Amino acid sequence: MGRRRGATQRPVAAGFLAGLAGALLLAGCGSTGVQTTHSAVPGLSAKPASFDDLEIDQAAHRLYAADRTDTGVDVFDISGPAAKFVKTITLPEAPNGLALAPDLSRLFAGTASGAVEVEPRMDVRHVAAAVVYMASLPLDANVQFMTVMATKMPFIGRG
Repeated sequence: MGRRRGATQRPVAAGFLAGLAGALLLAGCGSTGVQTTHSAVPGLSAKPASFDDLEIDQAAHRLYAADRTDTGVDVFDISGPAAKFVKTITLPEAPNGLALAPDLSRLFAGTASGAVEVEPRMDVRHVAAAVVYMASLPLDANVQFMTVMATKMPFIGRG
């Protein structure tokens, strides 16, 4: 009995093609020309950082990083070529994961104890009502300062 013709050529050809595909993949990775940038987190200047998870909100151009060192979620503006630190959303415990629900405009953070924290939000109609109120005042009256924000918002402003 003789060997079938080409029986030994198939494994050799498959190995060659796999090697060629791997070489092309590595060559493609090295020639992309992508540059990385450094975006500092103010509270971490001299501390070793420990990040657990990342989430990206493409519509809002925000990157969220679960920061175990600062016990919060670091927020970055990614609308430009380099990410810019916006703020840290403080949590009661170190974050253990993030989940973004863009359709709800909500960011959820799991914590070390197993709890789930939700970033405080409010309905934009409250801001609109405040603007309408200010516009309705007579010309001899004005509102010098007004801050409209969600209850339990850790910082003034959204960044």
